[in-house]
Amino acid sequence: MSLTKAQLRAEIKTALSKLSDESILKKTFEINLHLQKLIQKKKLVGAYAPLKAEPQWPLCDGHESWAFPAVYKNEMVFKKCAFPELVEEKVVGLAIRVPAVDAQIAVPEILIIPGLAFSLNGERLGRGRGYYDRYLEHFTGVRIGVCFEEQLLAKIPCEDHDAKMHLIVTEKRVVKIEEKL
Repeated sequence: MSLTKAQLRAEIKTALSKLSDESILKKTFEINLHLQKLIQKKKLVGAYAPLKAEPQWPLCDGHESWAFPAVYKNEMVFKKCAFPELVEEKVVGLAIRVPAVDAQIAVPEILIIPGLAFSLNGERLGRGRGYYDRYLEHFTGVRIGVCFEEQLLAKIPCEDHDAKMHLIVTEKRVVKIEEKL
């Protein structure tokens, strides 16, 4: 019997809640090393402000051109800013860090995308709001999913609107699904 998306989300959240802060930081360090080899210095990179059980900042140490997601008119956009410039805001019931309201909207060339789970085929299981799926419908740049090895599964429930990643980076490996970099 295969799990539904809701059941898989609950299972993954439970597994992530058992990771210690030290373990998360160690895994993040290894993910960061992989990302540094992949990310081209001159590109505008869209990233995310991490929740507790996601790979933490800094991602891709030393990269200087960043954009972060914000919700604008119920759709996700990316705005240019540095990580320290993010402000805390309540979005969809979570306290997250977002760019300032007056930050410039930009279209990244590369996106570093979190998820609750990824499949070896590049499928992503998000948190269920669909913001990334809607954004990725028209995004033509490189999609890099980041997660811990425990979140990389052989298969996940997938629907037609679910966007696939080009690469997935964990602390142990880089999975290339489609050559884009």
